[in-house]
Amino acid sequence: HFGGQGGTTTAQMIMTMPSIGIILGGPVSGWLIERLGVRPVMLGGLAAYGAAGSAGLYVDGAAALLASRFILGIAVASHATGAIALIGQYSDEGRRARMLGYQGTCAGVAGVSALLIAGAVAEFGGWRAPFAIYLIAIPILALALVSVPKLDPLMIARVAGRRDSLMGLWPIYAMIVPLYIALFMNALQVSFLLQADGISSPAMRSWIIACASVASGGAGAIFGWLILRAGRRQTLALLLGFMGAGYGVMALSSNPVVTPDRKSV
Repeated sequence: HFGGQGGTTTAQMIMTMPSIGIILGGPVSGWLIERLGVRPVMLGGLAAYGAAGSAGLYVDGAAALLASRFILGIAVASHATGAIALIGQYSDEGRRARMLGYQGTCAGVAGVSALLIAGAVAEFGGWRAPFAIYLIAIPILALALVSVPKLDPLMIARVAGRRDSLMGLWPIYAMIVPLYIALFMNALQVSFLLQADGISSPAMRSWIIACASVASGGAGAIFGWLILRAGRRQTLALLLGFMGAGYGVMALSSNPVVTPDRKSV
């Protein structure tokens, strides 16, 4: 739509801007939750999610579209941080692991559904049409209005204050940075890899990209069971191994059925 090499860069930035919004919005969301409580932050995030996410239906111009995607990232950080705060507030360690796993499963199911629907919609309605999927935030916001509890911000702050300082957790954060660089390469680059391999159908691309969400949903379903039996370190090592194997197959494949290209091997 935006044409030429500049259009490719714009498309990649449209995928990247929500992540930048999450990076900047995450710490702010946590700060706001400690002072205002979970409910207003989550409700505000859901409202912004619907408005900014669906902006592609009517926004024209790369700058405005990029700005809306940045706001979308902030909204994602707001309601995701709120959801994790609620899970931590109401769950012990074992139940918390299961809840986080179920959260991953729901995200995987939603991701598969959204990707497949978006691919089909884009096939017939053009690139703007899939932005309408973000309007699902409206019924979710209505549900949140009656279901998200109003927690005492001071109680949340006291619980947070008993945790280790952020400086003490720097090795974990240092590991997360390259991990998420690798993780988001799938979302950012696979469409361009498929284009280079001659796969131009949005529907076909959505099916291929959705495979990652299928695996994510399955892993989320067993996450609580696995981490309680294998331990945190072993579970992390296992999942990193699967990620590395998946990227290795993609690097050697040029067939949508994921058959390695013998010439490249």
